[in-house]
Amino acid sequence: MSEQEKTAEEKALKQKILEEQIEASKQIIVEMGSVKSSNIKTIGYNQEHKLVRVEFNNGGIYDYKEVPQEIFEEFKKSESVGSYFSKNIRNNYKCLKVGTNGVIQRSEQVL
Repeated sequence: MSEQEKTAEEKALKQKILEEQIEASKQIIVEMGSVKSSNIKTIGYNQEHKLVRVEFNNGGIYDYKEVPQEIFEEFKKSESVGSYFSKNIRNNYKCLKVGTNGVIQRSEQVL
């Protein structure tokens, strides 16, 4: 198998895994609540999956995985939700874009 074929095969496998992750994430029910923030519209937590879902004012919806419940509790009670998110969640947990403008949908972007 040539390097080009290996690369194409690896890319196809990564895409399939990503699609499976997105589909699995879409099935997780997360009760969302509004927050006062210039960047974040709603947040929610699924305890079973340790998943934080964040809907931004620009419409993007992202799931952050393996987040301890204590972190979410601090997040939702913080004086500045946006600052807490930036410092404690954004770059510390695996992220998957799962929707736009209030609709959970297929996406190809992983952050």
